Amino acid sequence: SRDKKKIAWTMKVKGRGCDFDITSSCNRSETGGWKIYSAERFYYEPLVYNVKCFDGTLTFSTHNTFKYNNPYPGKATWIAPDGTLLAFNPFSWNAFWRTTEITLFSRSTTFYPHSTLTVTNKVGQTRNVDVECSI
Repeated sequence: SRDKKKIAWTMKVKGRGCDFDITSSCNRSETGGWKIYSAERFYYEPLVYNVKCFDGTLTFSTHNTFKYNNPYPGKATWIAPDGTLLAFNPFSWNAFWRTTEITLFSRSTTFYPHSTLTVTNKVGQTRNVDVECSI
C-alpha cells in the first residue's frame, strides 16, 4: 500500500548514456536522460479511497494491486462491529487500472456509525478500511 512506501523494484544503469549515442532512441528527447514507457505500479493490497457513507449507502473508489488488460474480479464486504453483514458485492475492477467506483447498500435497519469495509481481489490480497457513517 502507499503508506508502507516500500521499494518493490530498483534498477541501476551504468554506461555512457545518450550524449555519446547517435541512435534514434536517444535522439527522441530534447532534454536527454532515460525514458520509461508504461511503468507499472504494484501494491501489497487493493487501493481504496474516497470512502463515503451516508444514510445506509457506502461509496468508494478502488484499484486492484496492479494493472490488468481485462476486467478482474474482486469483492467488497461491509461489516458492522458486532459482525452483522451490512453488504456484500462481487464486482470487477476496470481494465487498464482505470478507477472502479462501487456503491453498497446496507441490508440492516440498524444504524452503525462505525463499520469496516473489506476489499479483496482474486488472489486473496485484502484491504480493510474503517468507515464512519452519518445519517
